[in-house]
Amino acid sequence: TSGGGTSGGGTSGGGTTTTTQYQLTVNTGANGSVSSTGGSYDDGTSVSITASPNTGYSFVNWTDSSGNEIGTNATYTFNISSNITITANYLQVLFYLDPNGVTIRCPLAVVGASGTVNGVLYEKVDKDGLKDLRNAATGGNNNQFTFVCTSGVVDLKDMFRKKGVFNIDISSWDTSSVTTMYRMFANAHAFNQDISKWDVSNVTNMQNFLNLGRAFNQDISGWDVSNVTVMRRMIRDTRAFNQDISGWDVGNVTDMREFAKETRVFNQDLTGWNVDNVTQCGGFSIDSLVMEDSNRPNFTNCDPSIVDSNPIPN
Repeated sequence: TSGGGTSGGGTSGGGTTTTTQYQLTVNTGANGSVSSTGGSYDDGTSVSITASPNTGYSFVNWTDSSGNEIGTNATYTFNISSNITITANYLQVLFYLDPNGVTIRCPLAVVGASGTVNGVLYEKVDKDGLKDLRNAATGGNNNQFTFVCTSGVVDLKDMFRKKGVFNIDISSWDTSSVTTMYRMFANAHAFNQDISKWDVSNVTNMQNFLNLGRAFNQDISGWDVSNVTVMRRMIRDTRAFNQDISGWDVGNVTDMREFAKETRVFNQDLTGWNVDNVTQCGGFSIDSLVMEDSNRPNFTNCDPSIVDSNPIPN
């Protein structure tokens, strides 16, 4: 975009005082924005313009109408003394921090590429790369999990299943492309890291996600689970989890069998959930130590008190 006032290079004033005005035009492309698009200024006026890159871009420099570099700081300050056109220039970056301040993204990087964000070096990996890291350490406890970029990973099925000591910070993982988290942390007894910023909006299968989780009790109330269809045994036999997930949009879920079966402390009020599409809910909270029947969702298409007769592996 570009812009500016309508006067420039002229004089104005009354009596014996004259003031020369000059025109400033500020250009920026689609990859960022500027604090001002310009205007008319009196000769000698100090002007400051700040460029702000869009997500996935970094500011490079300011150039004049001839393409000459005139500044490298995002905020360019100068005293205007002539008509001038300046342009903010940006460069696409392959690795960058999401606006949420936590997630590392690298959607355009190739697997194996690396990039630095806030002084930390990250490597882009696919699921096979994650499995290699997991298998390289006892119990999957590999600190390198913190320094990977997972943009583009679709399948996290069984990623830390039965990795009993795994408890590494993976809060920065980009899960925006993931469609299945089936048994992702099943039997991962020690895991209790903050994953509240994970984007799970494309996940459809969360069956056995935390099944038999012993330690996990992080706030995931803000997750967008609106595309999930299967939540069977999602938090079954968890020992510590008791977060308020009453605000989840579960309108597309069809299977909630044994969702909270044998849970030890979970007793949140889920009566506000829209479970109109749930057709399987047998054993929803059967054998739970504390969950009250009055806190179960108001199922109309199935009976949560009926025991599920089709067992599945943990």
